[in-house]
Amino acid sequence: MVGKVKEFGHEELLPLAFDFAEDNSVKSMVETMKKEGREAATIELSTGHCPNLIKAKEVADVISKVAMG
Repeated sequence: MVGKVKEFGHEELLPLAFDFAEDNSVKSMVETMKKEGREAATIELSTGHCPNLIKAKEVADVISKVAMG
């Protein structure tokens, strides 16, 4: 996925937060960002399929924390 973002020259627009499934489908993207000097932190919430519904407050807290820096 990072390759497509780079192809269009928009890597500076990569999101600050990612949804990680248990299959680690986005793990390589975060590893690539770290290798290229981008800051990337991980926060784990056990939420099931729909985190924004099942743990809405916790997700909102994480987003607020990331936005505040």
